[in-house]
Amino acid sequence: MISTTENLGGQSQAFASFVELQQQHTELSNQLDQLEVTINRDAQASAKASAEAYIVLQENIAALDIKLKAFFAAHPEWRGEKKKSVSTPFGSVEQRTANELEVPNAAMTVALIEACGKSDAAFKADDFLHVSKEPNLEALERLDDSALAKLGINRVTTERVTVKPAKVSVAKAVKAAKAKVGK
Repeated sequence: MISTTENLGGQSQAFASFVELQQQHTELSNQLDQLEVTINRDAQASAKASAEAYIVLQENIAALDIKLKAFFAAHPEWRGEKKKSVSTPFGSVEQRTANELEVPNAAMTVALIEACGKSDAAFKADDFLHVSKEPNLEALERLDDSALAKLGINRVTTERVTVKPAKVSVAKAVKAAKAKVGK
């Protein structure tokens, strides 16, 4: 670890501390990278070893789902009059009813809603339509700050500080080694 000002050519103690922290950050980042490689390698080996069993289990569960749903449909008496589920100590099978609106052609539906609103005063088309307008930020970015201010917009500039560990460029090292061998 670099900890003395002599190693930095007389730089301040604060800078020495800064460099030492960067060195620690890089070393810990490298250790983390190595750990992630180990974890990924182990996870891939585990997934590869378990893949066949996983697929078989998924297929068996899917087949059992089909059989359970068939029994459920064939025996409504198991549910009672108002129940939509059958529970056992091993789980439950439930029936749910859901409704959703399907609008295959939104533009046509909007036109029909607007037409109904015009022909029937009791039909309030605005109740059935959403109108959305948003500022075009990409276009507004081209305006200067005074024009933006007239529109009630502020240009906000932010800066980020990012800490990056030092990385060895293998390609550069190989190129440099080839250059030395060639001389």
